[in-house]
Amino acid sequence: MKLRRAIIKSHRSIDFLDIRLGPFTILFGKNNAGKTNLLEALFGVLAPNRMADPHIEISKRAVGIRAASNSDLTRRAGAAYFQLEDGVSLDDEIRVLRHECKAPESPDFPALPDGQVAFVSDQWGDDPGLMFVDPEPYFSWVSEMECGGYEFDIDAWIAKREHCVGFRVTGPNPKPVLLDWEFVDGEDRVAAELAKVCLSVQDPEGGFFVNPAAPIMWLEPLQTGDAIPAWRLNPVILERMQKFGQLATDLLPDFLDGSIAAKIRFPSQDWRVGPKIVLDFRDPRNPDNPEGLIEDYDLAEMWDDRVGHELFGYGRGTLRWISVAAQLALQIMTDCPSVSTMRDANQGSFARHVLLLDEPEAHLHPSAVGSIVRWCERMVSYGFNVVAATHHDEFLRASKRDATFVHVTRNPDKWTTNARTLLSAATPFLQDLAVEIGMHPASVLSLHRAILFVEGPLDVAVLDEFAGPALDAAGVTLMPIHGTRNLQGLVDSELTTRLGLKMGVLTDATDPATMGERSNSKRSGEEVKVGRLVKMFHERGLPPPKSFGVPEADLLFAMPAEAIRDVVIKGEFPGWNELVAECRQSGSKGPSDSVNWKAYALDRYGLDLTTVNGVRSVVHKLNFANVPLSSIQAVVGQIIEWANDSA
Repeated sequence: MKLRRAIIKSHRSIDFLDIRLGPFTILFGKNNAGKTNLLEALFGVLAPNRMADPHIEISKRAVGIRAASNSDLTRRAGAAYFQLEDGVSLDDEIRVLRHECKAPESPDFPALPDGQVAFVSDQWGDDPGLMFVDPEPYFSWVSEMECGGYEFDIDAWIAKREHCVGFRVTGPNPKPVLLDWEFVDGEDRVAAELAKVCLSVQDPEGGFFVNPAAPIMWLEPLQTGDAIPAWRLNPVILERMQKFGQLATDLLPDFLDGSIAAKIRFPSQDWRVGPKIVLDFRDPRNPDNPEGLIEDYDLAEMWDDRVGHELFGYGRGTLRWISVAAQLALQIMTDCPSVSTMRDANQGSFARHVLLLDEPEAHLHPSAVGSIVRWCERMVSYGFNVVAATHHDEFLRASKRDATFVHVTRNPDKWTTNARTLLSAATPFLQDLAVEIGMHPASVLSLHRAILFVEGPLDVAVLDEFAGPALDAAGVTLMPIHGTRNLQGLVDSELTTRLGLKMGVLTDATDPATMGERSNSKRSGEEVKVGRLVKMFHERGLPPPKSFGVPEADLLFAMPAEAIRDVVIKGEFPGWNELVAECRQSGSKGPSDSVNWKAYALDRYGLDLTTVNGVRSVVHKLNFANVPLSSIQAVVGQIIEWANDSA
């Protein structure tokens, strides 16, 4: 199973996000943008029964997750999409379930492509449900209701939710692992969990469980034939301790030169004290470190006086990664008991696992951060999915073939978190985005090779949602001018030319290739205004802006009406020109009168083109449905070629 996409609904600063992910996903952005919120929300989708919520028993909560408010309990929801792999037994099991699933067909919930599956969490249950249809229509519908696009209808919401529930089936779920960084009592927690594994009965089909009626005991009797009974430490426990040490050592990042082991401390004098498992990091710089698995309490007190023996003697960064290796080793022993070493793991052993890391570079020397990036890539090669939230530019240098970059930002007006996935074509330029991780402003200037002026914020939303990463990679900044009537004001924008930045203008109903050959009477209004602007620049001795255009009367019209009808509205829609004509007719307006056809589209057809978020949502749905936006694609290609041209 390879992580592919996530929908997050109502978690802290997140209202609604629909983003593409990958087996190695890197979340980056400024402080307080919401990266940790996104990381925790993804964990909550995959394991809602382990969130730090008041109604969940403390012993079952995931350590390191912040407690949510009671209001969050009733609203948090989302979906995680995975691509199934060939030759993986778990994925084959899901394929069988898909074949056996008899869910009715529904136009509201289209079937996912073969080889894809979604895991959905919502108010209707604690365990994520498995779906072979796309649950996105439900979440986007609820989001639109809550954003005030319509009057919220509780009965319609319940009906929609129950309809969505009808597509859920029971099946194997992903295994999210939040590798928390707080090492307060970390050694004791790991040792306690290891003791549970060592004393638990192994399920023949995998996993461990505690059997109160017949637990594994620390000691087992020896048949010596003597009258005095003899006992020895249970070899099963010793075997599991050795296995833990092998796995944990395999999982250390390469900046740590040492090994992890576990020892039993037994009471040689006072048997009222029970045995205890302790962790030990064997540092080659400390050759006196004993190699045995068993320690006497009294001798251990003497050994603990040596420098470097106890874990608290190490630095915080080192301790965190010792803790990570130990936590993950315990998870593997519990979930995959047949795996003894990472090198011997079979393909698909870790297909269900999603590792979540928050600021993995914290408290590390800069030279060690590259080791952590390599560690993440190694985990992906083992079959894990890895999602890391980071501030460090070393992660932005990760292989563009393996990594998926998600830029997380905060909306200053609504105080909500936004996120978008950068295309692989953008990764060579990620260093130019270093402002998001605290580089000098001079580095930011190198990002902006060109400024493209567009008519308004809705045009910015279309281009940014459709091709924002590619435009970022080309160094293009989008600036709205709030109507072509303001075009002439650009002649005073000498700042761009003084900084050496290219200037371009994108307008509707414009054919730059032919408009210079036509008279004003045969040009559109936009073409006439662009022509005047170019003339004014020439008169001032300034380099004129580059003209770009789409043939449609409005950039929004470049979205195919058929796709608006079939993908976005899933209902009646007349077409763009017909929509404007209907709007004029409804208001008894003439052909030359200006009308608010965007408001009419919302009122009549539920198509929100009046807000930036509404337009983004429409373009987002078309992109996910792979609807070609030919005019937009063509002009974006021209803009990128112009921006990258060194002339």
